[in-house]
Amino acid sequence: MKKMNYNYIIILVIISFLVLPFGRLCGEEAETDIKQLNEVDDLAVPADDVNHTMFYNKSWAVVIGINKYEKWPGLEYAVNDATSVKKRLEKLGFDEIISLMDREATKNNITRVLGDRLPRQVQKGDRVLIFFAGHGQTEDIGGRQYGYIIPVDGDIRDYYSSAISMAQVREFSKRIPAKHIYYVIDACYSGTQKCLSCPPGLAPVTFNETAVKKIEARKTQVNSWYLDLSMIRQYWGSERLYHHTAPINMNYALLEALKIVKEEGLENRWTRHLRNHKILHAGLEAIGIKYVAQAGYELPMLNAVAVPDGVDDATARNQLLSEFGIEIGGGLGEFKGKAWRIGLMGAASTESNVMLFLSALEKCLTAQGYKFDTGASIAAAVAESLK
Repeated sequence: MKKMNYNYIIILVIISFLVLPFGRLCGEEAETDIKQLNEVDDLAVPADDVNHTMFYNKSWAVVIGINKYEKWPGLEYAVNDATSVKKRLEKLGFDEIISLMDREATKNNITRVLGDRLPRQVQKGDRVLIFFAGHGQTEDIGGRQYGYIIPVDGDIRDYYSSAISMAQVREFSKRIPAKHIYYVIDACYSGTQKCLSCPPGLAPVTFNETAVKKIEARKTQVNSWYLDLSMIRQYWGSERLYHHTAPINMNYALLEALKIVKEEGLENRWTRHLRNHKILHAGLEAIGIKYVAQAGYELPMLNAVAVPDGVDDATARNQLLSEFGIEIGGGLGEFKGKAWRIGLMGAASTESNVMLFLSALEKCLTAQGYKFDTGASIAAAVAESLK
């Protein structure tokens, strides 16, 4: 088992540029030292300057901080951090802030707030921010990892019965009918080549103060020059310590990709990806192809499906590529040869691409003797698209 001592919960990665536009984090005058990170008030837009009602009907927050655990080692700064977050949210004009500190943060209380109260009271036009500062735990069972957040009364041995699993947290999110749900995180990274449809080569990253302190407190030398964040911070900061030659053309490409996202609108973009995923899902299901993920947990952007029985993975993918110019990914690790990864990302997520892929896949499956009703995937996809 792997124990993670003090962690902010990491579940979803959605950053609200409407509330905290950290515009000074880029450019020659950018400062990334700890002093500037502590002066977040200078970077955030005051609540009075932002009309939140333009975007949300009501702003909710649940802030949880635990220092004095009953059965786990105590922490020093969790409650302080949670209190600071609460004060910041008050300044930003959040309408309803529910705080659970130390003895209040029992499993029953947390579950009641996230699983009962918010689903009843939050409306579709609202937003919800959830912040948890306390112990987290990862449990390894049968080669699979299960994550938990630890309430104040959590047992140090019996995680499943006394802690709150990540699966349960996802269920909370499903039950809350908010427009957006935000989970505060320590560190976040991405890639430009996925849903941004930008040339590969850059990895946007962001770290909060806790992550920065962890980097600064490191006692051993980083083995990789390329991934030495302490040096990269100095490269970004006023010191301008040399670390690498910045790929300027890539930065311009990323800027243009972000402009395209802004032109389409984030919500329109999310809706497009989800719609095309549903069309693909309907088509694949009609010819007996099942998703690997549990129902309700599929990624709209990356559709992982099981290779049908009797079909050779590589042969089908090679035919798709050579005859139709369509490339899909094969399974990785234990899923090698058993799964396909079908990407519907960014500019590639279009209804026409879905229809083309389904018709091409039907030909490839037929070539291997796989039995299904010819044209069934297209018929089902069309029916879904007309809903």
